[in-house]
Amino acid sequence: MNIVLIGLGMVATTHVTAIQSSNQGLTLHGVLGRDPVHTANFAAIKGTHAYASVADIARDGSVDFVILATPPDTRHDIVETLAAAGKPILMEKPIERDLTAATKIVEMCEKESVPLGIVFQHRAREASIALKSAIGLGALGEICTVELRVPWWRDQSYYDVSGRGSYARDGGGVMISQAIHTLDLAMWLLGPISTIQALMRRTPLHELEAEDWAGALFETECGAVGTLMATTAAYSGEAETITLQGTKAAAHLGAGVLTDKIFERRN
Repeated sequence: MNIVLIGLGMVATTHVTAIQSSNQGLTLHGVLGRDPVHTANFAAIKGTHAYASVADIARDGSVDFVILATPPDTRHDIVETLAAAGKPILMEKPIERDLTAATKIVEMCEKESVPLGIVFQHRAREASIALKSAIGLGALGEICTVELRVPWWRDQSYYDVSGRGSYARDGGGVMISQAIHTLDLAMWLLGPISTIQALMRRTPLHELEAEDWAGALFETECGAVGTLMATTAAYSGEAETITLQGTKAAAHLGAGVLTDKIFERRN
């Protein structure tokens, strides 16, 4: 299966490594970045083809699907071209910067019957799958409380990249760029959030347009109450965690490791 990678930023090497180390018959067929010189150099190092445009990728009948790892503000036109050519797309999160723009992307793919996937790799971890299974089997009982923590750190150099942490390019800060993984995982485990009260701020530790700290109190449709703290201003950074308290057991998911405690309730 021939894959083309569009977007040669921070996550590009991770995708290339996954493709080239796979035993599923995957081939890195080509790459495309904003800078033609960088694209050519990257392609040469990775032993693949450098494309000149999205249109060239769309016209190439040997391309089976495309990984899209560009900033959110560039997605619309790229997806429109690829969808019209019938190219399946695997897209880095987030889909777009706001709900309206994200909905348009989904609708474009639906119109052309083109598969569209979003990368939320935390769902694929063995520990995450084990916790999902335990919840489904009722091993934790009724979920009562949820605690979500994303105590990450980013140096100012991260936000010095043009547009990063802005509403125009990224759609926001820590919530849409980092905490989105933990929030998605929590909703995959427990279902939708029904009510929420939140506060988002930019701390003195960073210069960016959007927030580098967010806190929330929420309720889920399954009846649990929860808290969220997410930041890129927690030096020097720790792993994100999800802690659940059920009527039969407690579970803690952190850094890809699941621990649980079964307890007896005393009335």
